[in-house]
Amino acid sequence: MLGLLYFLALLWAIIYALNRRRQETSNRLSLPAYRVPRTQAAKYQVKLRPLHLIIETTALNHTHDKFAWALLRNPASKDALKLFYGFGAVLGVIGMFSGIGMLVWTTWTLSYLLLSTPLTGDGLVKRDATASLSQGGGIPFYLIMPGVTTPLSDLPVLLFSLFISLCFHEFGHAVAAAVDSVPLTSTGASLLVLIPSAFVSISSGAMSRLPAAGRLRIASAGAYHNITIFAIISLLGRTRFGHRILAIGYEDVSRLGRVVISIDGDSPLNGHIVPGDTITRLNDFALGSDLHQDLWSQYFLEPDTIPASPSTGWCVETEWLRGQSSDCCSVGAPRMAGVACFSSPHSTTKMDRCLDPIPIMTENDKARCSSGGICIGNYTCVTYTSPNPLLRIGVSEGEVLKTVLWSGPPLEVWQQVEVGELRPRAFVYPLSLPRSLASYMSYLKAIMLSLFVMNLFPLSFLDGGQVLQATIDHLLQDSEKAQDLEAGGRGFRDMDVSGRRGRQKTLIKSSVEVSTWVLLGTSSTLGLVHWYRS
Repeated sequence: MLGLLYFLALLWAIIYALNRRRQETSNRLSLPAYRVPRTQAAKYQVKLRPLHLIIETTALNHTHDKFAWALLRNPASKDALKLFYGFGAVLGVIGMFSGIGMLVWTTWTLSYLLLSTPLTGDGLVKRDATASLSQGGGIPFYLIMPGVTTPLSDLPVLLFSLFISLCFHEFGHAVAAAVDSVPLTSTGASLLVLIPSAFVSISSGAMSRLPAAGRLRIASAGAYHNITIFAIISLLGRTRFGHRILAIGYEDVSRLGRVVISIDGDSPLNGHIVPGDTITRLNDFALGSDLHQDLWSQYFLEPDTIPASPSTGWCVETEWLRGQSSDCCSVGAPRMAGVACFSSPHSTTKMDRCLDPIPIMTENDKARCSSGGICIGNYTCVTYTSPNPLLRIGVSEGEVLKTVLWSGPPLEVWQQVEVGELRPRAFVYPLSLPRSLASYMSYLKAIMLSLFVMNLFPLSFLDGGQVLQATIDHLLQDSEKAQDLEAGGRGFRDMDVSGRRGRQKTLIKSSVEVSTWVLLGTSSTLGLVHWYRS
């Protein structure tokens, strides 16, 4: 975290220095004061506020105008795009009401959790430590918080995914505006502290002259682009399209196990397992599968779903076993270095002995015994019974197979070791590239969906506010036309906003906005309380 603060300080120091240099250079230039035609305009404007950089340009206005003129000359393409974005308008209205429904559901669920969860005497919630928020009530929101819910190292990928998502969003508004011949006034990007953004400015006068259906198409287009990209990424993920592209330089080892991508620098596993190794099994659970399931995470996070192993012990020589000490197996005995307690529950005379687990549990050619405890010859079946958990990690180093023994909570292995399914065919290909691309696509998909939902909240500063206004106008325009026709057609397009119908529109819009603010504030407050009590 301290490194991030140093980076922020250096970044903004450079930005302020460059802006000062730009201002000094521009002051020495003498520019003509006459108005440049729109077709020749390519103006840039830089605004720098406290920790907020805004870069705005008109360079793309002419390209946008040319595209709009091309659509006017090609009615078939224009009608196709109108149909495409008309479907997006329908999705926008559905998304707006779905967002309100999600807020209602979240508020209700959090209220139920807080009222139904008992407090202990010290004011803490009595709950299962392994229970998650999503398991506790099906709350449809998951906060992406670098350093809290996601690794801080993923912050650059997360910010890049956010900026790309916003560019697709704003591109949707620009294209939909061109379909209805609404000109751009500017495009731009901004940086607030460390959060990037993008925007397009559309002529408000031209927008106000559009019918409600046109305004609804433009207002919904950004969110429509987001949900479309989300659907495409999801479809490509199901078809494993990325794996097919990467197959040029990478080999799929999912049938054998999981390839090690990285290990935490302070992990005790360093040196015993190295990046590039293939982990084939955990205890007796094979990680290889043709189904491309995440068996690695399943083993650590859902241990109850792992089938029991038919082999439960190891065969050791009976006479040698009898000669070993049993001091560490006594009740209350202190932990002894280098040995652990093994029992022979299936022998005629049960023996508890202190044995070195490494030669017994790591030798791949060691004979195993089933739950019946049957061993051939003068051998006895022993099982590991020490309270300290041991995890056998099967590792393949090329043609060499070995077993690494981990002592400690198994979940720490999942936290310290990052694995994947693709192994480079040559050393020139980065081992972490497939995982980085998968992480990027995962964040991109999550942000695309988030922008679709959150931007359609019916609030005046979001797209949802315009969607709400256009929806109200569209739904009430038929009754307006009927009233105007009865009045002889007077004021068909310019109805007085102070009239009864105008007041009804304002009342509906205000009521929905206020209700959304109340739901949003209530659910956020309840979420913070739930997090604090948890």
